[in-house]
Amino acid sequence: MLKNNEIDEILITEGEIREKVIELGGKITRDYQGKDLVFIGVLRILKDLDETIVGKDVLVVEDIVDTGLTLDYLLRILKSRKPSSLKVCTFLNKSARRKVKIKVDYLGFDIPDKFVVGYGLDYAGKFRNVPFVFTLNPEIYKGELK
Repeated sequence: MLKNNEIDEILITEGEIREKVIELGGKITRDYQGKDLVFIGVLRILKDLDETIVGKDVLVVEDIVDTGLTLDYLLRILKSRKPSSLKVCTFLNKSARRKVKIKVDYLGFDIPDKFVVGYGLDYAGKFRNVPFVFTLNPEIYKGELK
């Protein structure tokens, strides 16, 4: 159970997330109507794709784009496999930390350069199931994050 003293600042509310998911879902549905779309969820780069993406429309789905280094690497690999199109959808974008240029085609929210948790993002295995995005009270991690 989340305690009030764990929250530093709520950045994105549950309602704002719900509205954005509906908005992005509608836009992606319209843009890819009738196309052979392959979604690639980025969790860990440990496993290759089970199917070919040659000639297919590919949408890479990320939780958060930070420096862009990992996503840039992944996009280069996927482009070499000759998809018909290759686009990126991300829930959160920290453009202030970007080290390489990444085009985000479908954007949930731009956020400041702060460590965030909630709505699938965790710290030490906690806060992932919280239905909004927030920054942690610095007392929780006491200098562990850099």
